[in-house]
Amino acid sequence: MGRNSMMFCLAAALMIGISASACQLARMSVPPALTSDTVSWPVRGRGGFDFYESFSFGPYTVDQVHRGWTTKFAWGAFHYSSTSAEQDYEFALLKNGSLRYTAQCLSAAKWNQLEFRRFLGLPGTLSWDLDSNESLACLLQPADGQRQLKLGVQQKTQELVFRGFITSGDGQPISVEGSNALAGSSFGLNAASGYVFYCGQKEIAAVEIINDGRFWIKDGQPEEIEEAAAAGSAALLLYRKIKDSGE
Repeated sequence: MGRNSMMFCLAAALMIGISASACQLARMSVPPALTSDTVSWPVRGRGGFDFYESFSFGPYTVDQVHRGWTTKFAWGAFHYSSTSAEQDYEFALLKNGSLRYTAQCLSAAKWNQLEFRRFLGLPGTLSWDLDSNESLACLLQPADGQRQLKLGVQQKTQELVFRGFITSGDGQPISVEGSNALAGSSFGLNAASGYVFYCGQKEIAAVEIINDGRFWIKDGQPEEIEEAAAAGSAALLLYRKIKDSGE
């Protein structure tokens, strides 16, 4: 049974003999701060492993998905040929039918701590782990040419999930923290159930990447913060699908 049809049955239910109807579709455990004053949109159209698909959540549509790149962005010193990437993919993010970002992503790029700092433009006060066994880096180009975003996440050797940042070159970066927690269970997955986005110490958005998926955004967020979280979520939703496809 693949993650796209993942079923989770509460162990407690089995122990006390409750019927199979107690089994339910696995859901990410969302932080309490994102359970009120929050908009939640299900991801629609994410079934299967068609890399030319389109899926959506709320006003956002992820379209023009390609395994491999059809064009090459300006990655500067981090040129594709030097990264030993295991996977690359690209997509477009639309909002209410209008193009907002085009994105290119590399997974398992073999970059060290200094390279990732330079890519993300992280200040020296933010640490980055040398001990990692997997990474994902994305360039997200805005349609208006004004505010390029960079997503960079890594998974430590002893951890099950990614963590990292979305940066724009100005202002505070958005932290990205993976979670393997499941709603209604004390047991976690052996992989990510989703990701939570933080501005400072405050949770401002989350994305569930198991099953069909779901996106949460805290009320009252500036448009650029919402769109950055949506773009990062699209990249993480596509990453998990591509990796799980076995291609």
